[in-house]
Amino acid sequence: MLRLIRTRLTLDWWRQLWRQSLTNSSFRLLSPSYFVMSQKMGYSTQVEPESSSFVTNLFNGQISPNNVFPFPSVLSSEQAQSLQTLLDPCTRFFEEVNSPSANEKQESIEEA
Repeated sequence: MLRLIRTRLTLDWWRQLWRQSLTNSSFRLLSPSYFVMSQKMGYSTQVEPESSSFVTNLFNGQISPNNVFPFPSVLSSEQAQSLQTLLDPCTRFFEEVNSPSANEKQESIEEA
């Protein structure tokens, strides 16, 4: 087997293959698979649609209310308004006062 490999890999053998490929159009010298480039490779010019996956959105720092609260709203308009009045100050506090990076450095939440 080794002798067969040594004799086949000589320069003359490669030249003979090359000549045969030039004279016969149906004869092809195939590239190794790692040289073959796929036509699908390249950058996409289209923007990917937003994911509806809860975990993917959580990983990307986005929260879709439809994923968190998938059930229909059972609150009346008055209950929704009172909930919103509680939610607005909490949201403002976390945006203006609370510092997530400082909490990470101190490894605790600062007392108010």
